[in-house]
Amino acid sequence: MRFLLSLVAASSALVVIILSFLFLWIYHRKFSHKSHKRSAQSSGSNIIRLHKAQQLPCPKVPQDGLSEDNKKRLHQCRDCANQILKAALEINGSVLAEMEIPSAYLDTLPKVQVSISMPIDL
Repeated sequence: MRFLLSLVAASSALVVIILSFLFLWIYHRKFSHKSHKRSAQSSGSNIIRLHKAQQLPCPKVPQDGLSEDNKKRLHQCRDCANQILKAALEINGSVLAEMEIPSAYLDTLPKVQVSISMPIDL
């Protein structure tokens, strides 16, 4: 059981990391352009801080754009990230579906009494 719980924790952490990467790609649709003079001066200042422990660099491309090989590599990375996300979601879903709900958790839920009173016409 501990092994399953560690898998759930690890896969949920993986999902958080992947979603943060995907959020950054969606949020920064356009790449910023780097000039050769500025890139040497501000190489370490272009860092996006998500949380205290996470730092992601801002993507930079040359003024004339990316080469075809780099575009293909980026598309491959995106496809791999999507596959990892789908696999992590599938693992989480299957593990959570197999787990039993603890009775201690069920006891903490609010109790709702429902009374159904419908007039019966005969």
